[in-house]
Amino acid sequence: MADWVVVYRTSLGVRETRSPSAPTERRALAQARTLHMQGCEILRIKGPGDSEVSEKRLNLWIANGRDLLDLAE
Repeated sequence: MADWVVVYRTSLGVRETRSPSAPTERRALAQARTLHMQGCEILRIKGPGDSEVSEKRLNLWIANGRDLLDLAE
């Protein structure tokens, strides 16, 4: 998998769903925030080489629309 994918559950909670792929981690984080605002439960964000966004960074993005790098600036 060359791109980033948000794995989430809809508000109906039926099953895990994958978002369309995003070319960058930051774009996937933005997708996750949008999905969360639509009532979805974000389970994880998977990237190239089995990498994943940390839960701390994901929660920060969902809450604030930014990450630790943004807060350091």
